[in-house]
Amino acid sequence: MQSAGNAMHVFINDQLSGSTYGTLQDQIFTFTGDVNMHAGVNKISLPSVAVGLPANFDAPEGDEPLALDMGSMGKGQVWINEESIGRYWTIHANGDCSAYHVPRYWLKPSQNLLVVFEELVGDVSKIDLLKTSVRTICAEISESHPLVRELHTKSQGKLKEQKKPKLSLECTNGHSISAIKFSSFGTPSGSCGNYKHCICHAPNSTPVLNKVPLHC
Repeated sequence: MQSAGNAMHVFINDQLSGSTYGTLQDQIFTFTGDVNMHAGVNKISLPSVAVGLPANFDAPEGDEPLALDMGSMGKGQVWINEESIGRYWTIHANGDCSAYHVPRYWLKPSQNLLVVFEELVGDVSKIDLLKTSVRTICAEISESHPLVRELHTKSQGKLKEQKKPKLSLECTNGHSISAIKFSSFGTPSGSCGNYKHCICHAPNSTPVLNKVPLHC
């Protein structure tokens, strides 16, 4: 079989026989498995694995930060009220990156629309919206990450200066930023909680930030 998709299911006479997948580099792949065929004409269906799931939910009470637990899913994208949370690939995260932040201001009191576009396989019954207690926040921004809606540089024949990318952190009532544990104006390596300075680094990054009042 050859497909531009990630994977596909194999149905023989409306019965699922299994699934198979390839890669972007090798889009031709082979399904090997037992199939239930009978004498005469057999029906073979090869639908793409990618499916969309719409569902509605009510906003949880309180003002705690929220996170969507996608640990039961494989690989895909999530939207809440037409706002993209981004891509998830929990099947390769080994449980370390399965919860995705959901800003409360995206939510209505009720009838919030959740859309999950799953490319591999997962159990949607175990998707959960969790209240969380945030102790550490990590964020990254660079000059190569401008907002898409600010990429337009020409208007009515005149060039317009692109807006610089900006990172904003806000606290909910009763919470505050107590300290900046790590910062680097450069190209740090590592992941949240385990960042390290690299050769390209401004030594005064943290002292400069510590002079800025933390209003939360």
